[in-house]
Amino acid sequence: MLGCRSGFQRLVLNESPKVIGTHCMIHQQILAMKTLPQELQEVMKNVISSVNFVKATLNSRLFSQLCNELDAPNNALLFHTEVRWLSRGKVLKRVFELHDELKMFFNQKARPQFEAPFSDKSELQKIAYLVDIFAILNELNLSLQEPNATCLNLSQKIQSSQMKLQLWQKKLDENKIYMLPTLSAFFEEHDIEPDKRITMIISVKENLHMLADEISSYFPNLPDTPFALARSPFTVKVEDIPETAQEEFIELINSDAARTDFSTMPVTKFWIKCLQSYPVLSETVLRLLLPFPTTYLCETGFSSLLVIKSKYRSRLVVEDDLHCALAKTAPRISDLVRKKQSQPSH
Repeated sequence: MLGCRSGFQRLVLNESPKVIGTHCMIHQQILAMKTLPQELQEVMKNVISSVNFVKATLNSRLFSQLCNELDAPNNALLFHTEVRWLSRGKVLKRVFELHDELKMFFNQKARPQFEAPFSDKSELQKIAYLVDIFAILNELNLSLQEPNATCLNLSQKIQSSQMKLQLWQKKLDENKIYMLPTLSAFFEEHDIEPDKRITMIISVKENLHMLADEISSYFPNLPDTPFALARSPFTVKVEDIPETAQEEFIELINSDAARTDFSTMPVTKFWIKCLQSYPVLSETVLRLLLPFPTTYLCETGFSSLLVIKSKYRSRLVVEDDLHCALAKTAPRISDLVRKKQSQPSH
């Protein structure tokens, strides 16, 4: 339906050839996150099966009582929901925090197939690694959720994460795992033997390499010159600028006022301000900054709609309420109420 050859994008391009189509960066990042080696997929599958068993009605209450008796840090697990961006990381973290309680619970329930992963140190260290890597990916995901984001600043965050993955692979060659605090603490707490540590580190390195390749496939390198012009116009060469904008570019880089504005203003506001003085050059840059890089604004709108229009208010006409909830201007409720006539009791 949204295809660039015969779908919606093509129909729009036929009417407005300068339009740029983008793919939600958050969605692409989620797709890259789903890449796991077979052994880690099995670990994830076992964790979800264990959670589903415990979250059954009676089991959930019994497990909660057990956690309270043992003074556990939490007394409930979290359901895994595939469509929720941060779900896997949160589920894994809670499961690892309660792995001793889960082992005891499954032993009492005589469920050896569920107890086995929480009795085996090699399986627990895999869960520990998953906790760390999904915490890192969730942090990246949250950083992409910005109301005023552009393709420029989000691509910089993606590139930073790619460089970190490359750095961590080099550190793993030196048997350093400081970037994985849960796994590192597990090694120290359980005094894991060196050969088993090395085996796990090799597996981690393979996964990080696979993850870096997936992110690179979903996020190819952005064109250097246009984005360099937007990011740092005073370092770009004149010959790299389109001919129609070269004269304006020369005027810009020789303007002290423009240099001052660029150092004190956000990139988008700077180029909007330049639109009047350097229209051709500014339009070239703003066409790169204009596209929505994610569906974050749509998602926040749907979230607000779900809160406002619940099953108890299914016939509510939500346009005005939704406009009030999503507007950046805070409504002056006291002034609005003051203008209305009160209804005293008769």
